[in-house]
Amino acid sequence: MAEAINKAFGSFEEFKNNLMMQLQKLWFRLDLVSEKADGSLAIVNTSNAATPVSGEDKPLLTVDVWEHAYYIDYRNARVKYLEEFWALVNWSFVEANLA
Repeated sequence: MAEAINKAFGSFEEFKNNLMMQLQKLWFRLDLVSEKADGSLAIVNTSNAATPVSGEDKPLLTVDVWEHAYYIDYRNARVKYLEEFWALVNWSFVEANLA
């Protein structure tokens, strides 16, 4: 998985920084890493209950940034919620789903 992220985004830090910037601006779900039909990785935004599964993309890692996902535990501290998210990612599961 690390190799695929580095190939697509340059480094894990670049990948994480890019995602954190996008996630702080959005109000819907973001598929952090989605495998495209050609095998490449991409960041895909979805909203209104849309899902990459309905197309040819394969979601590998997702995070919900609607307020209902974090408000009870984090109130308006979305950045704190997102920082905690990284500690919970099961990278073995993500990698197992990478074709």
